[in-house]
Amino acid sequence: MGSYSQVEHTRIEDIGFRIYTEDEIRHISLVEVTNDESFNELGHIIPSGLYDLRMGPVPGRTKDICQTCGKTNLRCQGHCGHIELPLPVYNPFFYNVLNKTLRGICCNCHRIQVRAHHVLLLKYQMQLLDAGYGYEALELENILSRSISSPMEATEVAVGIDDKELSQKDAGIVADLMNLKKTLSKYCDKVIRGGTCSPETSTSIIKNLETEVVKSFIKKCYYSDKKRCIFCHQSIVRLTLQNSRFIRSGVNKKEKDKDKDKDKDKDGQTEEVEAEKEEREEEGENGEEKSNTILDAQSYITSEQARDILRQCWDKNQEVLAALYPVLATSELPYPTDIFFLNTLMVVPPKFRPCNYREGVAIEHQHTVILRNIVRLSKVLRFLLSLVNGSVRELPEVLQYMVAEVAGSTHVEKIQTVWYQLQNYVDALYDAELSRLVKSTTKGMRQVQNGPLVYPGAVMVEDEEGHRKHLNAMDPKQREAMAKKLLTPPESHVHCVNAHKIVFRHLQNGDFVLMNRQPTLHRPSIQAHRARVMPNDRVFRMPYANCKAYNADFDGDELNMHFPQNELARSEAQYLVTTHAQYLTPKDGSPLAGLIQDCVVASVMLTMRGKFFTRQDYQQLVYSGLPDHTARIKTLPPTILKPQQLWSGKQVMSTLLLNIIPEHKARPSFSFRTSVKVDLWQTSEPRPWRAGGSAEHRRETMTDSDFVMRDGELLSGVIDKSAIGSTSHGLVHVCYELYGGVVASKLLTAINRLCVYYLKWCGHTISVKEFVTPKSVSEWRRNALSNLVERAAFGVSLKLDVMEADLREYYERCHMSGNEKDMASIDAAYTAVLGSTTSSVTGQNEKQLLRRGLDNHMRMMVDTGAKGSKVNMNQMASLFGSVAIDGKRMPLSITGKSLPSFKAYEVNPRAGGYIPDRFMTGINPKSYYFLCIVGRDSLQHTAVKTADSGYLQRCLIKHLEGIQVKYDMTVRNSDGLVLQFSYGEDGLDVTKVPFLKSLATMDVLVQNGHRLMEPRALALAKSTGEHELVEKYRKKMSKRNKKGVNQSGVRWSGFLKFCSKIDEQKHIPGYTVGRSNANLHLQNLWHQLRPEERDKYKKKTAKILDPINSVFSSASNLGVVSEALDAMVAKYYEQVHLPHTPATHRLTKREVATAVHMKALNSIVNPGEAVGALCAQALGEPLTQMTLNTFHFAGRDELNVTLGVPRMKEVLRTASKNISTPIMEVPFLDHVTRSRAEALRMKLSEVSLGKVLESMTITTGLHQKESGRLKHRTVLRLTFLPHKEYRFVYAVTPSQILAFVEKEFIPKIVMKDIHNSFKHKMAMCDSYKKRPSRKTAPEEREGRDAAEDAQETEKNKITFGVSDDENEEEEDEERAAGDGDVATSSWSRKQEEQDYSEPEEEEDREEGGLSDDEGTESKKKDAVAEDEGFGEEEMEEAGEEENMEMPSSNLHLSTKRRKENVSPEEARQRQELLMEKDSWIVDYNFDREGELWCEVTLDLPVSRGVCDLHSIVRSAATRSLVHFVRGIRRVFVVEKDSRLMLRTEGVNILKMFEFEHLLDVNHLYTNNIHQVAQMYGIEAAQRSVIRELRAVQSAYDIKVDFRHLTLLADYFTCEGEYKACSRQALASSLSPIQKMSFETCTQFLKSAVLRGERDRMESPSASIAFGQPVKLGTNAMQLLQTVNVGGS
Repeated sequence: MGSYSQVEHTRIEDIGFRIYTEDEIRHISLVEVTNDESFNELGHIIPSGLYDLRMGPVPGRTKDICQTCGKTNLRCQGHCGHIELPLPVYNPFFYNVLNKTLRGICCNCHRIQVRAHHVLLLKYQMQLLDAGYGYEALELENILSRSISSPMEATEVAVGIDDKELSQKDAGIVADLMNLKKTLSKYCDKVIRGGTCSPETSTSIIKNLETEVVKSFIKKCYYSDKKRCIFCHQSIVRLTLQNSRFIRSGVNKKEKDKDKDKDKDKDGQTEEVEAEKEEREEEGENGEEKSNTILDAQSYITSEQARDILRQCWDKNQEVLAALYPVLATSELPYPTDIFFLNTLMVVPPKFRPCNYREGVAIEHQHTVILRNIVRLSKVLRFLLSLVNGSVRELPEVLQYMVAEVAGSTHVEKIQTVWYQLQNYVDALYDAELSRLVKSTTKGMRQVQNGPLVYPGAVMVEDEEGHRKHLNAMDPKQREAMAKKLLTPPESHVHCVNAHKIVFRHLQNGDFVLMNRQPTLHRPSIQAHRARVMPNDRVFRMPYANCKAYNADFDGDELNMHFPQNELARSEAQYLVTTHAQYLTPKDGSPLAGLIQDCVVASVMLTMRGKFFTRQDYQQLVYSGLPDHTARIKTLPPTILKPQQLWSGKQVMSTLLLNIIPEHKARPSFSFRTSVKVDLWQTSEPRPWRAGGSAEHRRETMTDSDFVMRDGELLSGVIDKSAIGSTSHGLVHVCYELYGGVVASKLLTAINRLCVYYLKWCGHTISVKEFVTPKSVSEWRRNALSNLVERAAFGVSLKLDVMEADLREYYERCHMSGNEKDMASIDAAYTAVLGSTTSSVTGQNEKQLLRRGLDNHMRMMVDTGAKGSKVNMNQMASLFGSVAIDGKRMPLSITGKSLPSFKAYEVNPRAGGYIPDRFMTGINPKSYYFLCIVGRDSLQHTAVKTADSGYLQRCLIKHLEGIQVKYDMTVRNSDGLVLQFSYGEDGLDVTKVPFLKSLATMDVLVQNGHRLMEPRALALAKSTGEHELVEKYRKKMSKRNKKGVNQSGVRWSGFLKFCSKIDEQKHIPGYTVGRSNANLHLQNLWHQLRPEERDKYKKKTAKILDPINSVFSSASNLGVVSEALDAMVAKYYEQVHLPHTPATHRLTKREVATAVHMKALNSIVNPGEAVGALCAQALGEPLTQMTLNTFHFAGRDELNVTLGVPRMKEVLRTASKNISTPIMEVPFLDHVTRSRAEALRMKLSEVSLGKVLESMTITTGLHQKESGRLKHRTVLRLTFLPHKEYRFVYAVTPSQILAFVEKEFIPKIVMKDIHNSFKHKMAMCDSYKKRPSRKTAPEEREGRDAAEDAQETEKNKITFGVSDDENEEEEDEERAAGDGDVATSSWSRKQEEQDYSEPEEEEDREEGGLSDDEGTESKKKDAVAEDEGFGEEEMEEAGEEENMEMPSSNLHLSTKRRKENVSPEEARQRQELLMEKDSWIVDYNFDREGELWCEVTLDLPVSRGVCDLHSIVRSAATRSLVHFVRGIRRVFVVEKDSRLMLRTEGVNILKMFEFEHLLDVNHLYTNNIHQVAQMYGIEAAQRSVIRELRAVQSAYDIKVDFRHLTLLADYFTCEGEYKACSRQALASSLSPIQKMSFETCTQFLKSAVLRGERDRMESPSASIAFGQPVKLGTNAMQLLQTVNVGGS
């Protein structure tokens, strides 16, 4: 790496994208390649070949000199050449653009099928959007609708504004269009002259609007279903891209006749006119000279013909094409559409397509091979064209064999074949190109003399001209000469790039190096360390305290070391990236560095009460912790004076603090609770005091559980993990907060050295004695566990309400049925039975250990946080207990065994994974296998989730990489879009505010910060900013609060005052657009008041003052903090400081506030901070702690909630509208009783037919019809439960059930499944035959109506065929274009290699047609009609019935039954109606009195075999719904915080509004963020994103700072809709380079070229791609230097 001075003083402002024209390629080129050979037989380069020396020498040939610049291979940059093509070919880069454009053009009149007023609208909308006006561009649609005098006429008649021959009617329309054009032009000029926006201030919102405008315009013209041109009224011929050709579909005669008949009826043409028109059409069809564009049916058009079509279209639709593809408007070509075709190919220099050499033979580059074939085919094609034209009569002998191999009987056919091969090679060439796109002086003299192999040495030297010379390890004379030249100045004529010579030396002691371990998940993964070189060692040695930041251990981890190469990098490493600046993690501000294991044990043993040392030992211990302390070491007086002077271990620690903390700084005073509990200090019951008096109220008083430090002296407590580990608010953390990272690092290092030295003195071991208990306790433990294993089955049977003898059978039945709920209940029963005894055994065994308290070394390690946990200790001393996988017992195989050694469905708890053994006595093989299974499962989860979590973090970083804090303290992305006006809503840095989060930590800050506050810093803070105005505003706010004015954030206005005083408050049920009808009624009454009456109410309400941080800048004004922090200060002073602080140390409220305000002022986030990248790292790094597939089971009968990585994918990446487990929670009103709540639950719950079906009987026999054909006569009898058995359980009646069976279940579900069953059997038996056509005889079809099939097919087409995803459509078109050609295999390989595209399948589905509202509704309707038994009409009727049955005041369900019996006439009508729906239904009968059964007779074909009718009906009954509420599956009534709550599986917010008299709909919540955004607005969705992320993280005890969550939620909702981190969401970015560096590089590059986009070089991706410094952090600003002119 060279120095910064080599870079010129220039900077890239922006980057544009366009296509080189043919003339530009010829101008750039230095040679035309005409020879397809590169080397002759002697290996010499052939002129005019692909390795012509005019394009530069070939890499590897050192003797070749460039004939253009005269430089060698190392110096020559390469020069381009070109190939002239005899015929134009399609530009493969624009295949989908050509396909989309030609599809919307009429091949007869060459016009785009779009209305004139749509063209004007598009033109002026794009003009305003280019200028940065988004709202005004959308307003043009309203202006258009108001300006058109006759909208129907404008939509029915389409004319061109420039047409000359117009009828009187069309002339009037043109006049209207001209007036419309003037109106729109005048409006646009007025807006642009306002100057409120500019193209430089354009944001991603404008980009997104531009995309939507273009997309809607394309839908209007390119995807219309009209078969005739709206201008010439001729039939439109559709062109389809297939195998690099545009195939046209011919129009058959029937369609032409049909169109003619329609025209005749519509226009009233005479027969003569019709005949003339028909003759003209026949002439146009037979004569190729007149059309010159359309060939015979099912033929293709050539590239020349396609170019001519686009040229003529440019003449007539220039404005449309220029608006769609702005790059055409900037082109200087006479026909800009020619950029879609290629006549000249640029040849890249040989430097970038080097040859490989094998045994002296040159092997050409793959790129060169493709170019050689293009040259060869161009040569053949050129001579074939000459033969056809007659200019050449005979081919050269060299080409004759090549032409003979070309397929085709005539020269014209051979030309077509050669052109097609040429097109394929051009496609392959572009495919390869795009794939490559994606992918001191004396000291220095001694180092140079030593060379690269002797330490300390050097590798090379760079002189003033920038030339680098490597030092030869075997040539000491060369190194000596180079060393002497270091002192010689450069000659006067030398152009100096460097100010002096640069020596690339070895690493030395004291140099800063950057250490990194992959994967780099967060900012502390790269830290700067001071190096100490150990010449004889070959490993990295690092203090263990720093390993947590790298997530590194000592099992073979590999770290990378980087040596900064210039002063700028070294300065940033020393002051920004060094370890003492990375003590806190940006995720939540918690410490990263800390001591563990041996150091924690040693520090506890050293600081325990009763540990004393002599003078010699005391001084030796202090010196071992401070070996590099240069000043005189200060010591403390002894604790014990007589009979011998002794120093305590606590004094040793206090001495370290005394010498490390700077002398002019006050010593810290604070306290906290240690990890060592009271039980370890008090191992026996306390005795009465012998001297009298009462015992202390707190057990911790006489122990070392409380850490107390006063003025830097440790008075009480031990130093355990909570003090020196990576724990918040410990000893090291407090020192970091008060004195900075340097002091904290020194303290951590000193304690580490001290503990290691002391551990060598005392030692620490663990033996078997730590786990020994008395014999009686051991015997009791064995007996208790033995009885537990034997009696567990009895206890489980009681829990499940099953006989003990039937438990195994019940277990088998639940397993075979596959019911997870029943299996979960069995697991819960075993857990409940085994849990209590297991806990008592472990607890009693722990209490009866022979070694107790801190005398037990294992217990000491566990309770001090050094290593291990109580689970590990219990596994060694007591028992293992139950092992589980994903919260369940050991899974069963298909044989019902967890391991082969157990019996099938064994009820012994050992078979389910219960291990009553311990490590002390050993475990049996079965238990060993169970532990192996659990361990392997955790390894599998870790391996599988790495890909998902890694890809998710990559998506987050790519989206948020450009977000930073600007100098006005706003948070913006690289496009300039404001995401937050104050970072995290308070503007404070995450790593600077850990002590401002709670009252206890604020006490540490106030007690020490006030003493450490420097008067000079306080005076400077008060003199900066608008201090007087701030104080004045604060006094004004305090006066308002004293008067009792509500300043708590509750809204209060004149309208609300009016609502509280009005007597006419009515309860009007229902909601309209999110507002209740009662509120709308109050709103109307308010608007009916006179203005003076409204002013009376407004005067009665005092104006609420804005928060102080919204009026003044918190970055430059002391005391400008958020309202939450001010409230915390007041609460702290009243509840903590006044009651617990002695009067001598008590501060005033103003002094407390000043201390906190100074801390807040110093905690303001720095401008240029890359808060977006920090947010992505904070959310992505904890993903590895989450399991892959996690579901939270909230009880036996309640809902499952997706957690872990799947839920994070739904929220962060896919932003799916249809989430896996949607839930909704609504609390009941206080007056609602449990019974009414259960009634509502029953009303909303779905009821399947299987729940009310009592029995099913099927009888089958042979029956001969009148025609003589045999049929299977099958009688299906369905018997339903009596109404009294479910009237209080399900909200259905027998009449509703029977009506559902007749209308939906039998004809639409059961019969459909029967037909599908027979079709499946025929396909299995006759797989070699073709499927029967739809046009078969009715007897062969046997039952299905053709119209019904056609209707169903059409419905499926509508449902699943529409897609609004333009990107997906373009990918499909490219895939179709690549079939059968050379580029196909390369495209397929590229798709397989791009693993990142696989996770985007969910996003593509969401972006498709089924993701919008209409598509979703149609899909739901189809699913309900097919699987649940309701069509659209039936669903509407059912909804009306529900509304009619629903009482307004209460919810007592209607239990009315039919009073009279069904009449015979009605029964006959119902029978006939059912039999008409399918020919296989021959009879139907039902219970006319009680409607408790029905009977259907079917005639099934004999030739097709026998279907399993029982399974079909049973399966259909299970999934068919008699009663349901759309979107809701299951409903539960739960009690939460002593309040009833309705919890549903599924979401239907509007339905909840209908029960506002029972439900508190103002507190409704759902985890479907899209539903929240749709119903309550985007701000509610923003808070919902934060809530969902916190819910997932809290389940794993993961803490992420609120500021990160607010930033991410603001980014997701900044454009007015909820978007996630997908490539579709990134499409609105203004940086093409950022989009291309994410995914689908080709698609984004193509869009940038067509749209004429320019990259403003603001995004980090763009800067990195072009070698520019990233405009973040220290490079966010620009320095203005003072230049002295005139030599002063």
